[in-house]
Amino acid sequence: MNNRLGKSRRRRVRRRPTASGAFTPRRFLLTRNEAAFFQVLTAVVAHRYRISCKVRLADVITCSDRDWKKGYANRISQKHIDFVVSCPRSSRIVAGIELDDRSHRQRERRGRDAFVNRLFRNARICLIRVPARWDYNEDMLAEYLTRAGLRLLVPGK
Repeated sequence: MNNRLGKSRRRRVRRRPTASGAFTPRRFLLTRNEAAFFQVLTAVVAHRYRISCKVRLADVITCSDRDWKKGYANRISQKHIDFVVSCPRSSRIVAGIELDDRSHRQRERRGRDAFVNRLFRNARICLIRVPARWDYNEDMLAEYLTRAGLRLLVPGK
């Protein structure tokens, strides 16, 4: 293509970084806070339930193929829930657990949380929101989960 001065103009094409330069491995799957919670959660429920970390919402709640193609999938396929509690024999989903840190006070995050709350309520899956802390106590967490509706068995009873 020529401009008015007769010089040819070439479009500059931005090159994306190569795959090897664009991606870097994470050192840890969980944040320190999530890891602290996971340890206590495991001690409290592992005798009865299986715990999965950072599960995509689309793996817990889905929509029809038609709605998926309409774009509803975008609302759930790129979001995750912190922990999912399931039955070890059948893999039936029992509950989702979200750790609510201070980021959950932000306006856009509150909208996302309301959306997730609606999804779980409509799917009749228990969603347990736990305020984030730096330390977790087994007895306190067991009581919190029981009050939220999770049935816990005391080992040896």
